[in-house]
Amino acid sequence: MYYYAVNTLPIKSITHKFLIRGHTQNKADSVHSVIEKSVKRAKNAGPIYSPSEYISLIKNAKKSGNKFIVKEMNFDSFFNLKLLSDETSLNLNKDVDGNIFKLTDMKAIKFTKGLGIHQHRNSYKSDTWIEANNIITSRNKKKIDEVVLKVLYTEKLPIPNRKKEDIRQLIASNIVPKFYEPFYNALF
Repeated sequence: MYYYAVNTLPIKSITHKFLIRGHTQNKADSVHSVIEKSVKRAKNAGPIYSPSEYISLIKNAKKSGNKFIVKEMNFDSFFNLKLLSDETSLNLNKDVDGNIFKLTDMKAIKFTKGLGIHQHRNSYKSDTWIEANNIITSRNKKKIDEVVLKVLYTEKLPIPNRKKEDIRQLIASNIVPKFYEPFYNALF
């Protein structure tokens, strides 16, 4: 997926760091914390009845600086990456000198646009990247940038009947105000 992204999208490189569970803190952690606090404050003020309320809470969660950007997605916003895996295979187990390495030993991996190699590190302390060939095999002899991703869902996913009934009961008993009934009916 990373190799595909840097070769087909306006992305120069992607570096994935394999973090140690419980021993890290990154920017995403603080973002999630800010959002969680915003949602908690809103819930303490009263119930949240629709997903659009969460969008507003997330956008306005930060007290200073730029607001968070929320990209709203639809059922057709998701791609079938299994097809990418089926069409191509990336060999990630030999460096450029032919030495075999284990993926489980990697601490970071980097893909850069236009390079036929990837780079990886086996230590958190090292600044040295080890280069490895990106050996791509394809059933249809396609290059990675010739693969066309297909949309994963062509229609909305159905809501289970039990969930529909639960929502209808919440509306009928006025736990969810009647104002929100058109929104939920549109989902069914």
